[in-house]
Amino acid sequence: MNHEGNSLSVVVLGYNVELYIRECLDSILNQTYTNIQVIMIDDGGSDDTGLIMDSYSKKYDNFHVIHQENMGPSAGRNKGVSLAETTYIAYVDGDDIIPENAYESLMTTVEKNDADMAVGAVLRFDSKRQVRSFLHKKAIKDTDYKTSIELHKELVYDTTSWNKVYNLAMLRKHKITFPEGLIYEDIPYTMHAHLAANHINIIEVPVYKWRWREGHNESITQNREDIKQYTDRLTTLGMTKKIMKNYNASKELTKEFEKKVLAFDIPMFIEELKRSTDSYISTFHRETMNYLEREQFDLDLVKILPPDTQLLYQFLFDENLSGLVDFLKKGKPQGNLVKNGKKYSYKNNKVDNTQYINSIDVACSLDLKVDQPTLRIVNTYIEIESFINLEKINLKRNSPINLSAKMINVVNGKQKEVNIKRNENIKKLDTKKKTRLLDLMKNTRGEKHKGVTIYFDYKDMYEYLDEGMWKIEVRAQLDNLNYVNWIANPKDVKSNTAAFIDDKVNYTMSYNYNWEFFIQAKKEDILVNEIRIDAQKLKIDINSVKQALNIELKNTETEELLTAVSVTKTKSVMTAEFDTTKMADFSKWKLLIKDVLTDTEYSFSHVNGNEPLFIIEGLSEYLIEKQINPELYIQKNHRYPRLKKVEWINNHKLSVEIDESALFDKTEDTLILHLIEAGKKFKYQMQAVHKDGVLVAEIDFLNDKNDSFIMGGKYDVWIEYQTDSGEKLVRVLDEEGLSEPIENKVNSLVRTIVYRTPNYFLRISNKQVWGNLDNTQLKRRINYSIIYPFLRLLPLRKKTIVFDSYWASAFNCNPKAIYDLISEKYPEYKAVWVFKNPNQPITGNAKKVRLFSFMYWYYIATSKYFVENTNMPNQYEKRTGQVEVQTLHGTFMKTMGFDEPYFKNASRRVQNNFAKRVNRWDYLISPSPYMSDVASKAFDYKGEILESGFPRNDYLYAENTVEKREQIKQTLKLDPTKKILLYAPTYRQKSGFNLELDIKKMQESLSDDYQLLVRLHYFIASKLDLSDVSDFAIDVSSHRSIEDLYLISDALITDYSSVMFDYGHLKRPMLFFAYDLEEYSNEARGVYLDYDNTVPGPIVFDTDSLIAELSDFSKLTLDYKGQLNEFYELYCTYGHGNATQQVVEAMLFRETEKKEGTPLIRQKVKRVVKFNKWYPYLFNRVGRMKRKDIIVFESFFGRNYSDNPKAIYEYMKEHNQGYKLVWNVNEMNLAYFKENNIPYIVRFSFKGILTMARAKYWVVNTRIPLWLKKPEETTLIQTWHGTPLKKLGVDIENITMPGVTTQQYHGQVTKDSSKWNKMISPNRYSTDIFKSAFQIEERQMINSGYPRNDVLVNESENVSKRKSIISKLDIPTDKKIILYAPTWRDNEFKKIDHYTTDLKLDLERLKEEFCNDVVILIRAHYLIANELDLSAYDGFAYDVSNYQDIQELYLVSDMLITDYSSVFFDYAILKRPMIFFAYDLDDYGEAIRGFYFDYRTEAPGPVITTNDEVIIEIKKQLEGTEMHANYPAFIEKYCQWEHGNATEKVVSIMLNSQIYESEETQNYTPTMIIIKGKGNLLSDATLDDKKTELAKLDKFEGLSVLATREIALLDPLTKEKAARYYYVKLSEELSGWVAKDNVDVFTAIVRGELIETNKKGKLTGTGHLWAYLKGTQNESIVTDLRAYENEAVTINVSTHAYDSINEEIVGNQFYYVILSDSLEGWIEAIDIVDLIDLD
Repeated sequence: MNHEGNSLSVVVLGYNVELYIRECLDSILNQTYTNIQVIMIDDGGSDDTGLIMDSYSKKYDNFHVIHQENMGPSAGRNKGVSLAETTYIAYVDGDDIIPENAYESLMTTVEKNDADMAVGAVLRFDSKRQVRSFLHKKAIKDTDYKTSIELHKELVYDTTSWNKVYNLAMLRKHKITFPEGLIYEDIPYTMHAHLAANHINIIEVPVYKWRWREGHNESITQNREDIKQYTDRLTTLGMTKKIMKNYNASKELTKEFEKKVLAFDIPMFIEELKRSTDSYISTFHRETMNYLEREQFDLDLVKILPPDTQLLYQFLFDENLSGLVDFLKKGKPQGNLVKNGKKYSYKNNKVDNTQYINSIDVACSLDLKVDQPTLRIVNTYIEIESFINLEKINLKRNSPINLSAKMINVVNGKQKEVNIKRNENIKKLDTKKKTRLLDLMKNTRGEKHKGVTIYFDYKDMYEYLDEGMWKIEVRAQLDNLNYVNWIANPKDVKSNTAAFIDDKVNYTMSYNYNWEFFIQAKKEDILVNEIRIDAQKLKIDINSVKQALNIELKNTETEELLTAVSVTKTKSVMTAEFDTTKMADFSKWKLLIKDVLTDTEYSFSHVNGNEPLFIIEGLSEYLIEKQINPELYIQKNHRYPRLKKVEWINNHKLSVEIDESALFDKTEDTLILHLIEAGKKFKYQMQAVHKDGVLVAEIDFLNDKNDSFIMGGKYDVWIEYQTDSGEKLVRVLDEEGLSEPIENKVNSLVRTIVYRTPNYFLRISNKQVWGNLDNTQLKRRINYSIIYPFLRLLPLRKKTIVFDSYWASAFNCNPKAIYDLISEKYPEYKAVWVFKNPNQPITGNAKKVRLFSFMYWYYIATSKYFVENTNMPNQYEKRTGQVEVQTLHGTFMKTMGFDEPYFKNASRRVQNNFAKRVNRWDYLISPSPYMSDVASKAFDYKGEILESGFPRNDYLYAENTVEKREQIKQTLKLDPTKKILLYAPTYRQKSGFNLELDIKKMQESLSDDYQLLVRLHYFIASKLDLSDVSDFAIDVSSHRSIEDLYLISDALITDYSSVMFDYGHLKRPMLFFAYDLEEYSNEARGVYLDYDNTVPGPIVFDTDSLIAELSDFSKLTLDYKGQLNEFYELYCTYGHGNATQQVVEAMLFRETEKKEGTPLIRQKVKRVVKFNKWYPYLFNRVGRMKRKDIIVFESFFGRNYSDNPKAIYEYMKEHNQGYKLVWNVNEMNLAYFKENNIPYIVRFSFKGILTMARAKYWVVNTRIPLWLKKPEETTLIQTWHGTPLKKLGVDIENITMPGVTTQQYHGQVTKDSSKWNKMISPNRYSTDIFKSAFQIEERQMINSGYPRNDVLVNESENVSKRKSIISKLDIPTDKKIILYAPTWRDNEFKKIDHYTTDLKLDLERLKEEFCNDVVILIRAHYLIANELDLSAYDGFAYDVSNYQDIQELYLVSDMLITDYSSVFFDYAILKRPMIFFAYDLDDYGEAIRGFYFDYRTEAPGPVITTNDEVIIEIKKQLEGTEMHANYPAFIEKYCQWEHGNATEKVVSIMLNSQIYESEETQNYTPTMIIIKGKGNLLSDATLDDKKTELAKLDKFEGLSVLATREIALLDPLTKEKAARYYYVKLSEELSGWVAKDNVDVFTAIVRGELIETNKKGKLTGTGHLWAYLKGTQNESIVTDLRAYENEAVTINVSTHAYDSINEEIVGNQFYYVILSDSLEGWIEAIDIVDLIDLD
């Protein structure tokens, strides 16, 4: 719709949203409101968002793009406002969607009353769900116009900027802008707009779809683990309250805002504390308390919050942060109420603190639900039956509850009591969805004692309350408890709404957006009395007190207006006449009644209820639809045949009698009755015969096998008959035949209901019901949870095969082809087909079972074979000996499996479930080498691939005969003289249905030579109407076999559908109608194939081009013959008629490697006893027992016997120290330990607890599980596993690993490193990095060198050892050995913790060059999951990834090739050549991880990027090139502590305490320092003892203190000055030492002095509070000052930023101020005014 005089700018912000931006922009393009200017702001992300925006800007004149450096959403939106040139403006985030009528709905309301703002409802969605936004359900309840936030205080929850339109002039007048540099910027913005607007409109229509980001691809606001998220929210809330103060917001509104902050804003972040660091938790508490104090919150409001929320605040107010975190980790257990005498109080069994419990106020803090209202109207009384539910109270018959209710007019505030009484005779329906078995076992039937009846006289109510919206408030009092709420939440909305007129008052009973019941009472000035048809004139009688009316009809599709041909008046009745000949057949018209002068549209009511009205005149029939809104529609149709009678002849046969007088133009008496499923997915037909003057059809719901064959669904009844102009299909109307639905049980599993639709058409519902073993959710849960595991103990049925096609929804595709062949050739095998709806017709004698029924689980448990083309459910657990065949259902064009963004970025649970399903496959069927390669990688599949071709395509070879084709054509009634075109496009999920192909134009040009078959996806087939081209085009969407359609078609028209790969077997012409190719090519999901270079036919973009290509069929065939042949060879390689036989023989007769089945009963028992919780609990309990002389070793998460732990173990084994030495090993990695008699315990076994939990020492080289709590008396030695090149731990600024955010990762790292007592380092460079990356202190470091490298120092020249290793490796002894050891890439992953690699080293070329002189050992990183396939390089390249000890590989290799792996630091000890093959250096060093040093200039060998260079460098090194120039300096820096005795040093320090000596700085000048918030305050810096830790520094982050002493620690091994510490006083009670690494020295003081100042001033609200001085090297912002505008402060100190090198002042004057007990810092002088000297 084009709205004259008004226009709308839409500002779209895009930052790294390439996955979503197209869908967002398309939703704006599809708006029904068209006066739109789109301003796209590309906010400088790293993906292709900007390029996509550019494409829209080029394509659409009203789309404009602005590119800018990343400035954040506020700056982007403010930029958009500055560029807007329209009346109104709206905002959209680039990952969200606008419903197509959203702006139409919003703009219509503001145009009616000139409102400054309109706001609508919001939906939340992701790939699997769409629900009402929780936040906006609280904010948007009732539609209202010309209102305000003061009248609708619930709008304090309306804190998003994008579900609105704003008057642009209003925004500019009041200077309403988004605060920049903050997130949650919408909060102050929306409040400012609400308060500044002249008035606002509220509509309950959803106007925005707000996306939940999935996997680790979270939006900024979804990730709440960064403390800045929280401090920004508090800042914006503070700004909001200040705006409210400036606009003199009422006390009531301010109270509602404060309540919302306490109930919603703060608690939404509390949940994150259980996953947060100590620093985060401390800062959270400090900032929260400061905010509440600063904003002077009424904390008594906490008492009206839910009791469980009050409890959280008790922890906070008492600063019991550890208690709060423990409580959250327990799952925030809900409390309950206990009664003492006549008073209820709160109790929570998980909280011991009685003071907290006693502080909980329950009097007015509990929730009341009054739901499932049922309406009844008797005379002038309205009676409502409903149910009450008192939170935390189990209401009983004798509960002394006092009930009261009143009707409230929410418009004028008037109230009146209504009658309410308890009613035990009504039964509550259970609406709660239950998923757990224990929930289902609870009795939920008809909760007694909760029913209530409310009744009142509506006429009496109207006299008292007047017009407006009425709601019923119910109050319940039980002893000291007070409950209140509205009636809400109907079970069935349609049957519990009503509208009627009495005494010219229109009463409408319905529900608002929050499902609250209301009655809208409105005295109508205009009533539609009567509608009739006479002599092709539609006459409408209107009773109105208004005289100057314009009466029109508007076509709902074309928006054409039909004006009345005459309007006559008689007293107060006005009659408008319309010419019905101007109304096209099947058109629908809306009645409009407008003011003649202003064109304002009036509302009206219709007198005679809301039942549809049918009016017949001649050949036409008019349907008058009256809606509750109220609106009135008139639809003109042809006459419909009427139902006369319908009855069940027996339990499975239905007789339908139809009055056929409407079929006046029929030319034959042979008629067919059709049952067409509402979505056109299924169609059935049967003969209709004449009997006693009516048409009679009998519908038999059972076939000759006594099976119900009509699929489940809702079917419309149609009559097909012949006329002079061809076949006609008309729907059967049921105007009088059925007053009530007729229900019948066809058999034990099928229930059929015959009824009429709301618009009076006949409909038959055929519904599958569960059998006796499955007919409740509880039984089905028991079948799966309990019975299925035990069914798996039964013997396998070795000749039973289970088939499943398209998630149990079809009988087709490859599984059907395999089934057909087995049925024919191997009838001794029993076939079982799984269907969601077992009414699915099948051929043969297979058993049909319903998905998730008892029999389903029986066959899943006992069948030997499974054949599927998608995937079996997660619940299925494979048994040993079962064989699973994955047939797939097409060749891949788009990315699939783990390559698909959804799975690649999904959560760990989603990824693991998908991998579990894939790992069950024994065979994967492939049609081509292309698919063998792509599918194995996409699914990370390692099993056997059957390169047989797709079985379903055998049909194209076996049945491709003239006779078969003719038979199919006859069945479809096709013209045998014409060529057949098949149009089969792909399903476009995002854009929905839009048939771009102009079939009418094709008919005009091609119908002499062609017929067109159209096959659409069943999701959209119901929208296809080919009635205008029925002679040319036929809808075959519901035809069961697409293979039949392939056979009869002479050419295929498609786009991106995989049908091209099947059709390719026929080598017939294909045309590609790719009208949206650009969008497809840029699809964020990604594609495998280059479309332009893949498809074997012409690509056309419009219908004219398609017609041109088809105009000469011979030329088309000849031109593309070569491409078709090439396509056939590439993608139709296997299975030219014998694919099915190959698959069946492999499945039934080939021996497969038996995959170990899942011990399901054991798993179930573990789940029931909560093994995952009991193991840590038992470990902790055992860990409190006395230590034993045990040392536990673990290498690479229990996988290997290697690295530093191995070196320490072998040294201690040789030098017996009196300790029991044992390895902690994964169960799957035990073989090596058993073979070599190495003592071990099984990792995470209960038996292992007794050893691990009581050991004195743990020696590990990687992180340990976060949930594993190290016993306090156990010493953990972290040996680590390499010198760091790549950034580690908290030093990594950009986490690209799947499933984890940067903040989460940092928290995990520090939580783990806090368990380490000691850490080994090979050099000073590593020590400094380890301290920073893992947040540990110098005194924890063992600066010894790596124990594993002792062998490199001591054995490098040992010839016999070299020979021994070469013998173990079984490699030639007469060739040079090159070791290739690349690292892993964080961003090369299939799924979480599952990294892959594709060798970039060109082994083929290396083999050609060096096979006579060299062998290559390839060692993948231990995190790499995929196995290397080196079969093509046998005798040249060897995979040594699983070789236990890499040090031995170093010893035998003559040269190393690596990239960024830390192996080169160790290898340098040998002083042998190294080549650095860094093919992705720019990406890896900068975008992925970042380096600690300059890799290019410091590497001790040539850094190269191509295979050509690799070959050149190998040749140089083989010829004996001199040592690389960097080598000496490199060894000096990085191998400085490697002397061959590191192990001895480590063991000595491990078993004996390590004591640092200290040296104090003489004549130290006291210096101001800033606490960073990391590390601890120590009583003694020289002792490595937890007892010396006085306090964590995170509580003092940003504090400026004076350092009065300085000491240096002397390393006991290297004797060097290892670290410096300062002595500080943090408070009156706390003094001690802090590490220099954990502070910043305040360097920006003029000559080391501060200037005393004694002034007072007022903050301007601009600028920032700085921890360090602005302009200095270490400048750091503490907070934004906007929330402190006009705050009075006292100044005692001033200074300037000072450059000590150039000895000059470099910045403005600064003042030191204290804003609160925990907030202080420096402010620029320009940000403070009204200075007063206090001297």
